This record gives sequence, C-alpha cells and structure tokens, in this order.
Amino acid sequence: MAEADLLATKKYKDNIASKIDKLANLKDEITTLKQEADIIEAELLKVAQEDLANTKYKSVKYEGTDSNLQATVSESVKITLESLLPQIFGAVYNDMVKISTKAELTAPAKRLIAGIWQGNFCMDTTVIDVISSMHLDDKTAKLISKKCKGINYQKDVDNLIIIANMSDQQAQEYAYLLMEAAVWQQFKAICDVNKIDSQDEINEVIKKIQAAFVVEVTPKISIVEG
Repeated sequence: MAEADLLATKKYKDNIASKIDKLANLKDEITTLKQEADIIEAELLKVAQEDLANTKYKSVKYEGTDSNLQATVSESVKITLESLLPQIFGAVYNDMVKISTKAELTAPAKRLIAGIWQGNFCMDTTVIDVISSMHLDDKTAKLISKKCKGINYQKDVDNLIIIANMSDQQAQEYAYLLMEAAVWQQFKAICDVNKIDSQDEINEVIKKIQAAFVVEVTPKISIVEG
C-alpha cells in the first residue's frame, strides 16, 4: 500500500476514534447532567407538593432569574373493580370506556372519576352558575363561557387572568370551582341518561366509583418562560 494510502487510512481511523471518544464523553456528560437535574427536580417537586398540600389549587409557580417553574397536580386514575363499570356508566358505558383486552377510561371519564372519587364536585352547580357568580359584564362573561369549561384547569386560570383581569389567586379559586361544577354537570348528565334521580341512587353510584377506582395525585413540574 502506498504511503499516501496509509496516511489516508490512519487519518480516517483517527477521525472515527475521535468521534467515538467525543460521543462517549458526551453520553457521560448527559448522564451526569440528567442525574443532577433529577435531584434538583425531586427537591422542587417536594417543595411544590408541600405548597399544594391542603389547598384547592392545582398549580403553583416559582420565579427563577431567567426562567420560571410551574408545578401542576397530575391525577392518575386506576380501575380496581372493573365489573362495576357498566353499573356506574350504564347506557353511556361504550362512550366512557375504551374496549380492549382490559377496560380503559377515556380522558373525559378520567376527569369525571378523579373528581367524584376525591369529592371534588359541587352538587347542583353548573359551569354557568360559577361564571354568573363572577359578576362580570355581559361581554366578558360570554367570552369566559366560551373559553372556560372546567376541563383544563391551567388554561382556565390563564383565561380568567387575561380576559377577566383577575389576580392569580382569584383565578385559581374560580378555576377550581369551574372544575368542580364541570364534574358534577357531567356526572348528573350520566345519572339522567340512566334514569337515576333520587339522592340515594346517586349516592350509591358515588360509592361504586369509590370502590371501583383509586386516584393517585402527584405534582409535575415544567420550566416556563419568564
């Protein structure tokens, strides 16, 4: 092999070796940085969990120098007694449960079950009732009714701050009430469809929900723009 070819081969091998070494170093750095980030995140999650405990708030914000952090409560719904699902949802079972090898709840059903299971519902109150209690002018109330449905807590908080000019605390309180009203509204609609109208029958469905599911509540954090 000519000297030029040998030099080219050596250069090629050296280039590959350099890239391998660099990749290995980068992966080590990523692992170290991820471990550091996980430790910091765990510490911040602990702070958020303490700050959100025993409150009606679903989120809390913290300010950094260049970025902000937002902690939001996440609810996980697990089925414990699948056989009770047809009795709970009745005629709307197929709309609220995904049929597969095992029963799986749809997103609306998870919101409903999480609310009822935790007692986070406001009996005989609708989303419109909550909006009416805000004492807004007609134009603002109409816009709020389009934007705030009690389905996405954080979006409702943001919309109440922007559209209704509420403080963050006031917006969180109303967003929570909207969420409670939406849970009851959906639950009552299901009861109506299934011709469940007496308080005893309603209480029985609530008991079945408490028996058939378990809801785990944990906070999640994310970095947001300052």
